[in-house]
Amino acid sequence: MSMETPRIVRLASRDVPGGFELETLVELPRDGGEPILVRNFSREVDLGDSYVSLNHSSRGWEPAQTVLIFGRKGAVDGDFRTDETEMLVLQIDGTVLRTEQTVRTYLKWDAIRSRLRERYRAGLAAGLTPDEIHRQIQGEDHFPR
Repeated sequence: MSMETPRIVRLASRDVPGGFELETLVELPRDGGEPILVRNFSREVDLGDSYVSLNHSSRGWEPAQTVLIFGRKGAVDGDFRTDETEMLVLQIDGTVLRTEQTVRTYLKWDAIRSRLRERYRAGLAAGLTPDEIHRQIQGEDHFPR
């Protein structure tokens, strides 16, 4: 059986104080072989003037990677905010790669992500699989006007 597109095997979304958690398991197609499994766990917490994001993921047989982002919210310009972030990448050898940067954050992304999470939750409650829900909302316009 040949897969043409990624397939969402598992999706779980939970609200946590000040944010949310998201767990996914996705099968990625691979030419001439079994699909590669990609597992991901994310947690984002808004602290008012700052935020913390944790992302832990693994892809197939490759070592898992954990990334922590600490961000301080900055000036708003239209639909974007300029944030100062510090990213820590926990390396497999026990070392930490530290990067500081200024990033432009799209302010409408939170509303888009919330609507998509609600669509998945409603679909799961209706008995659909995560992949069926994903196929239903592909191509829909989720960006606020």
